[in-house]
Amino acid sequence: MKIKDFKKLKIGFLKEDGNLLKEDEVNQYLETTQDLKEKWFLRGVIHILENHYLEAIKRFQLVDCDEAVKLILACSYKTRDEFVFQEYKDKQFKECGFFKKYSIKPIFIYEKMFKPIQMVNFYKEEL
Repeated sequence: MKIKDFKKLKIGFLKEDGNLLKEDEVNQYLETTQDLKEKWFLRGVIHILENHYLEAIKRFQLVDCDEAVKLILACSYKTRDEFVFQEYKDKQFKECGFFKKYSIKPIFIYEKMFKPIQMVNFYKEEL
């Protein structure tokens, strides 16, 4: 992928039913949870859905879990933030289970193509 194509690249979340996660749904989840770590995670997801990737990174940095690190890497890859990417590429935390709990998969969206974030080799920059 050429660097000029990164403007077209988006990050989204695919639900089990095959539809994309909407901001309203995340707001409903946010209202029902009491866990502070989970609230920061969901706020980061909202920022991703609003295409505010740097704000999302700030929220995910407050959550010490593997899923947050994956989303930090995805956001820093999208924004070409080499410093943040290098800082988090080797970090590992326990999985917090938020992807399973909300039945979502993070994906890159490029034009009409969906690619699960787990399948992307961030080091080769291939999509």
